[in-house]
Amino acid sequence: MFNSSGSYTGVDLDNVVNEDKPNKEAKEIIQTLDSYTEYSPSLTGFYIIVKADKETDKARSELIDNPESEIEIYDNLRFFTFTGRIYRDYSEIKGRQDELNKVVDKYLSRSDPEPETPENKDIDGSKPHGLELKDLHEIAMKDNKFKELYQGDISSYPSQSEADLALMSKMAFYTQKDPSLMENWFSRSALGQRRKWRKRRDYQHRTIDKAISGTTETYDPKTSSSMDKKRDSGRKSFLNLRPS
Repeated sequence: MFNSSGSYTGVDLDNVVNEDKPNKEAKEIIQTLDSYTEYSPSLTGFYIIVKADKETDKARSELIDNPESEIEIYDNLRFFTFTGRIYRDYSEIKGRQDELNKVVDKYLSRSDPEPETPENKDIDGSKPHGLELKDLHEIAMKDNKFKELYQGDISSYPSQSEADLALMSKMAFYTQKDPSLMENWFSRSALGQRRKWRKRRDYQHRTIDKAISGTTETYDPKTSSSMDKKRDSGRKSFLNLRPS
């Protein structure tokens, strides 16, 4: 984990690999930083570690050559899942403050619209299984993993795309795989504020379709309500037990 007291920065290049090779922009970034570089767990990107400080609050941007490619730079509260699959001979972590500043200036200086935070958005929509989307949202937010993803915490996932799919899969479960509600709901989340989601309809559709195809069970409020009553009954029975 990178934290605010350290001087190490991680650069995550996502969806930049074609036939085991980096695309043009990723290659340029790797060569500029010239520090420890390994393949990401998905083998579609790279992790680069440098000894330097990121002197900006912005962390993420799309690359120009391929709109599905992204660069993320973190030096605070970010987990990387390391693979040990070193790219070429980039096996040493080096001090690269000037080089990191160049990468930040070039790739993170592009302006994006200010995202609207989920807390400022009303949750509404049609009624899957008789429940308003705002009711489903209230139920889903009791799930810690859903809550983390909805609020933008992707630290448990190797890439942004995998985090997107994980959140969308949860939404497929709760909405009984209703694609319009899934899109509506996801667009109100922190993950739904990034430019790739807002601008790329093909990415939206692929993520929704993949989540639906991978979801085998869906939320049933009647079953869940019955299970909650059984759990409550069990708790009461347990609390009524007294040692003789």
